[in-house]
Amino acid sequence: MQRGVRLAKQALESKGFELVPFNYTVEELMEAKEIFLGLIPHAFTLKIYERMIENYERPLANSTKGYYFFHLNPIIKFVLLKILEQMGEKRFVEQVKHFKPLNQDQLDQLMIRQRTFYEKMHKKWNNLGIEALIMPTHPISAFKHANNAEVGGLNDYLITFSIIHYPIGVIPVTEVQEGEDLIYDDGVNDMITKNIKKDMKGTVGLPVTIQVIGQLWEDETVLGVMKAIDETIKFRKNPQNL
Repeated sequence: MQRGVRLAKQALESKGFELVPFNYTVEELMEAKEIFLGLIPHAFTLKIYERMIENYERPLANSTKGYYFFHLNPIIKFVLLKILEQMGEKRFVEQVKHFKPLNQDQLDQLMIRQRTFYEKMHKKWNNLGIEALIMPTHPISAFKHANNAEVGGLNDYLITFSIIHYPIGVIPVTEVQEGEDLIYDDGVNDMITKNIKKDMKGTVGLPVTIQVIGQLWEDETVLGVMKAIDETIKFRKNPQNL
């Protein structure tokens, strides 16, 4: 993913764009995740899952696990998360602890926080004087379908600007190269690390994407930056036997 972002950065600089760092803090990410995991299931995720079941469709494994975890008995859920935390799975606990039923007052408070978060990020964006932002789409390359339950929910890069309704475009810029599927070290070595390592094996040739983000109602800016990247990198790949 780092190589993908570097390629996009170099492509834009070659077109005359000026790039500046955007410092996204852990505290901002944690706040965004809490808002996201509180609002999304109540807004549409659970309803879509239930409609799929009614229509005799088969949801992805990560959706099924999320649905049953959401409806798990609160006491059992509390004990389970405490056990996982003691086992060193703090990242996973942080990933799911806000995924729970909320009453209307709690949802209203989250929507107020969502608006406040938008104003905070909008001010931060404007203070830098930027028109668009590039960042990874996912912590790894396109993950394999068989592993969607384990790594499909690693959407930290997508959360922040999704919950404040900024337009986002995703574009492939390169592919996983030989050897890149064998080495991964995030310094944590927990369940998430192991799942990422498992999924990475055999991913040579899979696309690596970056996302381009624009401000509210600036969809054309996103498309313009995507076009500038694509015209320079010209990443093209057809599936085998097509």
